[in-house]
Amino acid sequence: MSRLHIPEIVEPQEGSSGDRHPFGDGISRRSRSVSTNSRSYDYDSDLSDSRIHLGGSVNEDRNASDLNLPDLHIEDVDEGLNFALGTNQSKGAWLPLRGDSDTVGLLDNVSEDGVDTQSQRPRIRTDVQYLSLDEPDQHGIHLDNLSSNASFRESVYHMDESPTRHSMDTARSKLSKAISHQEDWASQVRKFSQRVSGISQDEPRTPNLEDSEIDMNYRVFDDVLSSSGNEQTDDSFQKPALYGRSLKVFGPNSRFRKTCFKIISASWFEPLMFGLVLATAIILSVQQWNPESSHLGYYQNLGYTAMDWILVPIYVIFTLESFFKIVVHGLWDDSQMYDELNLSKDNYRTFWGRLWEHQLIFFKKIELKQEKLSDEIPAAVSVSADPSTSKIKHSRAYLRYEWNWVDATSVISWWISLFIALNGYNINHGVMVFRSLMCLKIYRLWNITSGTQTVLNALRRAAPELADVSIFLLCFWVFFSIIGVQSFKSSLRRQCVWTNPDDPTDTYVTSQFCGSWLDPDTKSVMDYLESDGSSSGRSKGFACPINSKCISMENPYGGTVSFDNIFHSFEMVFVIISANTFTDIMYDLMDTDSMASSLFFIAAMIILSVWLVNLIVAVIINSFTAMNEQLKEQMKNDNSTIWGSARWNKRTEAYSRFLVKNKRLARFKKLRKLFTLSAVIGMIFSSIRTKNSSTETVELIYKVNCGASIALFVEVMITFALCLPNWRMFFNSLLNWVDLFFGIGSLVIALPVIHEKHETAYAWLTFFQYARCYRVVLGISFLSGLWMKALGNLRALVDLCLFFVLTLFLTSVVMSRLFEGMVPVSEYLDSDMLIMYNLPNVLISLYTITSTENWTSVLYLCQQSANTTFTQVIAATYFILWFIFSNMFILNIFIAIITQNLGVPEKLKRTEQIRQFYRKIMTLSSDEGGVFEILRGRTVENEGVRARINRDQTITRLRQLTDVDLDADVGLPAVERVHDNDLSGLFKDKSKILWKQFEGKLEKNRHIGPCLSFIRKVFAKENDSDTVLFIFAPNNRVRAICQSLVAPPRKPRINGRPPNKIAKNTFMVVMFVATILMVFFSCFWTPLYRREHNFVGSHGRSFYIDVMFACLFTIEQIVKILADGFIGTDNAYLRSTWDALDAVVLASIWVDIVAELDNNSYLSTVVGGLRAIRALRLLTITTLSKQTFQYAIFSGARKAGDAFLVSMSLLLPFSLWGLTIFNGKLGYCLDGESTKWTCKYEYTGEVFNWDVLSPNVYTDPYLHFDSFQMSLASLYEIVSLEGWVDLLENLMNITGFGTPPSTFASPFNGLFIVLFNFCSIVFILNLFVSVIIDNYSMLTGTAFMTEEQLAWNEVRKILSQVKPSKKRFRAGLAPLKRFCYDLTIGKNKYWASFLNVCLFIHGVDLLCEFYPANSKLNAVRYAAYVFSSTGFMVNILMVIYAMGFLSFITNKWNAFSLCVILGAFLMSCASYFVGRNTSFANINKLFLVAMLFFLIPRSDRLSQLLKFASASLPALASLLYTWLVLFLAYAIALNQIFGLSKIGPNGSGNLNCRTVTKCLIMLFKTSFGEGWNYIMDDFTLESPFCTLGSSIFYSDCGNKTFAIILFGSWNIISQYIMLNILISLVVNSFSYVYHSSGPHALITREEIRKFKRAWNKFDPEGHGYISTGDLQPLMRSLDGELSFRVYAPGERIKDIKAKWTYQKSHNPYDLELHHNELAKSFKEIDWQKVRHRKLLYDRFLEESLMSVVSHEGEPMISFTKLLLQIGLYSKFDEASCLTLENFLKRHLLHEKIDNNLRQRKLFATLTMVIDRFRFKNKDYDKLLGLTREENFVVEDPFADPFADESEQASSEQNQYKDYMFSSGVDNPFL
Repeated sequence: MSRLHIPEIVEPQEGSSGDRHPFGDGISRRSRSVSTNSRSYDYDSDLSDSRIHLGGSVNEDRNASDLNLPDLHIEDVDEGLNFALGTNQSKGAWLPLRGDSDTVGLLDNVSEDGVDTQSQRPRIRTDVQYLSLDEPDQHGIHLDNLSSNASFRESVYHMDESPTRHSMDTARSKLSKAISHQEDWASQVRKFSQRVSGISQDEPRTPNLEDSEIDMNYRVFDDVLSSSGNEQTDDSFQKPALYGRSLKVFGPNSRFRKTCFKIISASWFEPLMFGLVLATAIILSVQQWNPESSHLGYYQNLGYTAMDWILVPIYVIFTLESFFKIVVHGLWDDSQMYDELNLSKDNYRTFWGRLWEHQLIFFKKIELKQEKLSDEIPAAVSVSADPSTSKIKHSRAYLRYEWNWVDATSVISWWISLFIALNGYNINHGVMVFRSLMCLKIYRLWNITSGTQTVLNALRRAAPELADVSIFLLCFWVFFSIIGVQSFKSSLRRQCVWTNPDDPTDTYVTSQFCGSWLDPDTKSVMDYLESDGSSSGRSKGFACPINSKCISMENPYGGTVSFDNIFHSFEMVFVIISANTFTDIMYDLMDTDSMASSLFFIAAMIILSVWLVNLIVAVIINSFTAMNEQLKEQMKNDNSTIWGSARWNKRTEAYSRFLVKNKRLARFKKLRKLFTLSAVIGMIFSSIRTKNSSTETVELIYKVNCGASIALFVEVMITFALCLPNWRMFFNSLLNWVDLFFGIGSLVIALPVIHEKHETAYAWLTFFQYARCYRVVLGISFLSGLWMKALGNLRALVDLCLFFVLTLFLTSVVMSRLFEGMVPVSEYLDSDMLIMYNLPNVLISLYTITSTENWTSVLYLCQQSANTTFTQVIAATYFILWFIFSNMFILNIFIAIITQNLGVPEKLKRTEQIRQFYRKIMTLSSDEGGVFEILRGRTVENEGVRARINRDQTITRLRQLTDVDLDADVGLPAVERVHDNDLSGLFKDKSKILWKQFEGKLEKNRHIGPCLSFIRKVFAKENDSDTVLFIFAPNNRVRAICQSLVAPPRKPRINGRPPNKIAKNTFMVVMFVATILMVFFSCFWTPLYRREHNFVGSHGRSFYIDVMFACLFTIEQIVKILADGFIGTDNAYLRSTWDALDAVVLASIWVDIVAELDNNSYLSTVVGGLRAIRALRLLTITTLSKQTFQYAIFSGARKAGDAFLVSMSLLLPFSLWGLTIFNGKLGYCLDGESTKWTCKYEYTGEVFNWDVLSPNVYTDPYLHFDSFQMSLASLYEIVSLEGWVDLLENLMNITGFGTPPSTFASPFNGLFIVLFNFCSIVFILNLFVSVIIDNYSMLTGTAFMTEEQLAWNEVRKILSQVKPSKKRFRAGLAPLKRFCYDLTIGKNKYWASFLNVCLFIHGVDLLCEFYPANSKLNAVRYAAYVFSSTGFMVNILMVIYAMGFLSFITNKWNAFSLCVILGAFLMSCASYFVGRNTSFANINKLFLVAMLFFLIPRSDRLSQLLKFASASLPALASLLYTWLVLFLAYAIALNQIFGLSKIGPNGSGNLNCRTVTKCLIMLFKTSFGEGWNYIMDDFTLESPFCTLGSSIFYSDCGNKTFAIILFGSWNIISQYIMLNILISLVVNSFSYVYHSSGPHALITREEIRKFKRAWNKFDPEGHGYISTGDLQPLMRSLDGELSFRVYAPGERIKDIKAKWTYQKSHNPYDLELHHNELAKSFKEIDWQKVRHRKLLYDRFLEESLMSVVSHEGEPMISFTKLLLQIGLYSKFDEASCLTLENFLKRHLLHEKIDNNLRQRKLFATLTMVIDRFRFKNKDYDKLLGLTREENFVVEDPFADPFADESEQASSEQNQYKDYMFSSGVDNPFL
């Protein structure tokens, strides 16, 4: 644990005129210290008057009450702002100083008069980066008025720019350049090879102790991947440091060992190894490029080829390399090196050891820099005993380095593959895994560039946290796999088999899964048949039609897809985790079993994919912050490449200055938009191309684009000419480079020789024309700003793209060796193009797996083709590992980078908090539940006026204290407190702008103008007079009654009557129940139900119930209108978004009623879909759900719209490019052979098992490029990653215009769709995710919180969940009860071991279930279930007996355990008497699987992981509820409109809109992008392909318009918004809980247990309260992180006594005193710190007393409040960890604490004087009586001294609260 308590000691100067601290006299505000240690102290020369800085609480949920804090009233804000933000003369307590150490020192040592006092006051450095209050930030925001002497400070900042310093820097720069130019080629090659070969790990470097960004412990492993580029590598520099006897054979003086050392340290060895690694990669790539060739393919040649023999000497050299290293450094044991160097082995744990022990700490921003320990020597040790001598380097043993493990695996696998290849064993048995593993050596090319190396290092830094989350995910993965086996074993074996009634031998196995079949005679449902033809005795699921039987046969894909055993189930659950193709299995199981099977997939998706997988996203996003910072530092220092930001910044600045001087060029630049218009015209003309375009149209498009190319090229040339004679200045602008490149490219391709003779090449090269869209983007400031923000760290994105491409290629080489010859090409190539048969095919296959689209088709096919089970397992492992690494890790890194680019910079966060505070004040008067809650207990009439007056005063004061532009947005969305019932404010500003533009046109119209004026007057009159509908005045009795029934929707009523609480709540409940009933009837009375029950054309029950609902909702509408107005007043009905939605629903209900009266079924059905909007009223059940809906839909849709506009800037050029290349080339004839011109008549097609003549038609696939509209629509649909693989295969099969496609005829065409898909993943999908995450963080306020504030927020959430436990003292128990207590609660090790054995047996028993199983084995398993459940049943009965049932059941975990164990025990015993094929068995299995959750409390790691991960569950539940309501609303709409539509080719018996339940499941499928576009196409069916009847109830057509609207909007809302909000919620809730350093050490399980054990001594019953008298004894008994004491360990009296006293004999007075030791002990104590901690301790106790609660009529101290208070006091600096609003609240609390302490001190002084007076007068009776009374008063300092005994007794339980909460109660931590 790093040292957190390192206060900064500040000695104020004599005569300084700093402001006095409000907490007490003698405290100079300018001497404030800001740090991230536990407290921030200020010391004065007078120690008795010392004071400290304290803060407030974090910005969190205000509903909980963990600790009491006074409300912050408007009148308190003015004084609080002076303290927090400071005045114009001094800094505020809430605003920390700059993190720059030099600047901090200079500023801290400057007094008011500018005198440097550095020599008179000590200081330390901090590494915390704080907001700059003096310099303008990148957005032009500055806070100069927050500090004094701005001009002096400015001069301080620029001190370094002196001529001397500048000349020194210039000289240093020139010298550096001269040295770098003198580096020879060999040196450069060696540095490059060091990074790749990794040999430099044996030449370790000395750690850079000044580097604080990465933890010293992690630096142990930096040399594993690479070495420092600045490392000396001369042979003379190295001396052999050989210790012990390596391999127990070679001693340090062994000649052979020294020779090996010379070889591996030679200058030529590293380049040789690099060359061999590169040569290996090239040879393997060539060999695997076309393994079908007999001279290259190992499988085709049935043995080694020439390429394999070339690899033999290379791998022999690799073997020698490993052998030499082992000889030099040893294999594993390097303990002899430790012994000789006297090093501690604790500092040299392996990477995996550190990973499991959480020792990799790389976030250092929450605490001070860790103390640099001299004994921290990395795994590669660099020691210099004498500075004058050369350094001696020490390296650890061979297997202590991760890369050496890779090398060893590669070499050993090669030797194994060599031996098994001699007799052809690997070919005959399909054991190709070793040929694959031998290629792992080429992964060293990951280090080929510094960028890819940085990405890899960042992944390794995230490894510990990723490992923990992966373990947690693995546990639930296993749980669901077991459930899958228990529920669905043998289910996928059942398929319908058709039998020819005329020929029983003629059968056909269909692809329809089933669970029963229909008897051809009786039409009754029959049980499905076993494989032997016997009846199974069960019928369920889909019933096969007549002449078909449901028979259990083999599982799909050769038996690889099933839940028959744990391994296959494990694979199927991972398919669910991947969120792709899992719904195919779900619908298959719904056919085999029932629709309830979908619940398994829904639960697995929510828990595994939505929740746990997103924890990986959270870890990566937070971990890769360090990588981004490292890359930014690289860009600052890199001047040698185009990425060198410093170099390009200088050139850009030079060009800007030149542009200012060159007036002609500046004027010409203003015409840029005019030239951009020519590019826009060219793209517009290109969009008119279709597959039927004439030659003239094509020629016109060509000419227009030629003209645009010429115009843009001329623009570039004119710009160049205007730069003359200083022509080099033209190339200082990056934009000029880009314009020149595309200008020349566009002009070259426009040449007739290319356009006329090379049409295909011209079509591809039109990329230059359409890429000019960048000019349009740059011309629109909004789009360019978003792009610049998303690409803020372009270097990181480029490096990550390179890393991904390199990883894809290297993995393809490795995997192509495994799958060589596995899949028969001739059998599968035509039907499945991605079959992993050569390197290019493996490349594209692995990329499709990364994109998740249809990735399981590759998995299933390879498993099906594998000839052994071992190969199947290896193939599945390879695919799953690649999916995890590429999709879950690498693609999420893109999200991490873009999210950080979009996020608020750390230095602006406090500025944004000031703005957020300002916005809350602005909305104070319109929100009864505002931040300050000043309206509580006051009349409504006076609230609004007073709030507005004080609000204006506060805003004025805030503007005086800061120069922050409070109204500016800084490119960020405004974070406003929109009222729950008013969402219209989100569109207020935009609507005003649109209305002003439209209003001017309307007024000019001579007909509309007068009407508009009249309407305006009417609304103004209604608004001014507050008269509703010009009839009901504010004092109208009817209106008063209506106002008592409903609350105002937007603002408090000023003149009206406040709502009656009882009447309002009753009315609200009635309307809410009515909404539920209406939604229920809408789900129940579907169109199909109404048709089947003859509701068509008759006024049945549904009609009259609709009339009843219409009347009821009309009454509600009338009441609301009469209460607050219709449209003109502030609280008008239509000004509330919720009421406006209700108005639409009500109108639709009345229209539906009228339509039914008129028998207009079409209008009735369409309008009936609008009633689904009413389901949104279910969100009003809680304020949180309404707020979540606002975040998700309104604000989320707005930000998604911004991302959509950015996406269009990619979609448009790609659409035009694809239209130009593939226009008309994707068509095909149904017979697959004819051309477009010969596609006629009929062809013979195969339907099931018959040949059927069908019409031969030339058609297009679903996705094509025949027009601009279809091109844009196709690319938009594949952005969701749905259907892009189909389009990819169609493009690669193109043979020309109108010709039939052929497999892989044009493989190069795939480059277009792969490029677009990659761009869409990185810049569209990930941009959507990042934008939603960023927006949600801003709306919830977490985006503006600094890392210290987030840290406290996470600690607070975890500590708030801790509850005290009940402790039963065994001393007073009966013998039997004591025995049970010791055995269970006392954790007897033998009994605990027995329970662990029972749990182990139970788990193994569950894992061993499979199908088909032997009956005897099943009997053993059932007996094991009874045994394990009996063991746990006995244990829980003993626990209940020892604790008592009431005490036992109060714990939620105990209640869960009792339910599970009791159910498992009873049902396991009853299963011997009840059939195991019934539903009873399924319930029994559920209880048996639930017993596995008992593993969690047995592991501290899993228990803590569950607690941390569950921090997001409450908010996740609220968001899921909001999502469920949206599901319900869309399901009702789909059912009402498409409930009778024909089932299309992509539908089935369960995949349709017949019922609301099926609609819900279908929406669940499409929410993850699963075939949503194909399903939508099914519902666009129109005549003549469907039946269009006289009534909609007799029609089975769809509706294209409604299908596009509903499915398109659902795709955006669900897939792009809701799912991404779920990700952002998990990311925000899981941001900092896994940092193993800093304040998060508070929340370890052991520290919490320590506190609970200490608490139990004073609260054994676990009520959660202790008396005030027990507070100090409790504090003295605390130990560990959750403790707070005055004296540090070793400074207490008993410790000092042990040092200086020695008892010679049994006589207690016979002592030997060591006065020197006593003096030494006193000298070691920091008395100044002790005094301050004493003062802090007094404040802590006083705050504890002020936060007491009433429990059983007594003032008590709460467990949760005290725990949070200790956490805040012990580890956090309140000025750093609290937001401005909560810091102000905390300031108010401390003022009350100071007042209490002063009053207590004054009272004690007066008591002392009175006692002294009475003692002198010998008035002992009064003195004794007063002393007794004093004891009560001291114990209760808030009692009224003038109150009589009765008054004092009656106010006893409130006396503590009344003083503290005179102005309200609030929570300081929420």
